[in-house]
Order: sequence, then structure tokens, then C-alpha cells
Amino acid sequence: MYSSNREKQIKFTKSKLKSDGIIGFIEKFSNTDANEFFKREQIKDIYFKRRFFSEEDIFLKKKNVLSDMNNGLVTLEQFIDALSKFFAYAVINWNSGNFYTLYASNNKNNLLNFLSYMPSSLIPDKYVHIELPTALLTLNKSEIKYRTIKEN
Repeated sequence: MYSSNREKQIKFTKSKLKSDGIIGFIEKFSNTDANEFFKREQIKDIYFKRRFFSEEDIFLKKKNVLSDMNNGLVTLEQFIDALSKFFAYAVINWNSGNFYTLYASNNKNNLLNFLSYMPSSLIPDKYVHIELPTALLTLNKSEIKYRTIKEN
């Protein structure tokens, strides 16, 4: 989030990755709809941050961190466009407010195998704003199989 040039950042990181490797991204995205962006921030402030921080702490973070951080954010669509220049397969497997976790690879089998060791996303619905998992690029949702957690 230091710069909005995701293509340059992904290119640099990919150069360190093995050809069949998997890369994970944890990103906070901006939104073309500013109201939606701030609605998601408010949900996080009300239902999560208030459990751990004072109103003053929340205000100071918003004032100091979010204003600087927002200068380096891109939209999900911009990120996917940059990702598509370097990877054939990708998935969004987690979302909370404006934060997302994505995994990408040029090796479909490695990516699907990696995902098969994970359970599906375990986060309350009020924080999730996208259907999970979301298959990206040339990956199909029907190919993604998560580990089943057996309840006792």
C-alpha cells in the first residue's frame, strides 16, 4: 500500500517465485463507490474495532493511517487486471470489509491442491461482501474444493 503501481509490485514479487509457485496477497482495496468503501469501514469500526479500541483510538487511526494508506490503494478490478499480466489462475478466498486475501499461480494443480488443505472462509457474514471463493482469471469455482471440517 506504499504505491498504487501493483503491476510493478507483482512483477518484482513474481520474479522471486518458482515457476510453479503460489503467491498470496492480503490487500485492502479502494472502491469505485466511495459510499460502499466507507460503509464497509464503518461496519468494521462498529462491530469489531469497538471491542478492542476506544472511540478516540479509532478516530486517530482513521485520521492518521487511513488517509495516507488510501493513497496507495487500488480497486479490486485494477488489482485483477495487474494480476492477469503475470498469472493464469487466481482465487479470492477471504474477505472482510475492504480487505481481501487472494492466491495466484501459473500452476493450476498446485493452487487447487493448496486450497484443498484450507477450510472455507470462517468469518461472520456481516463482514463479507463477495461470494467466496471467487475464482479469477481462468479458474472455475467448481474446481475449488476446500477441506471439510468435521464437527464432533
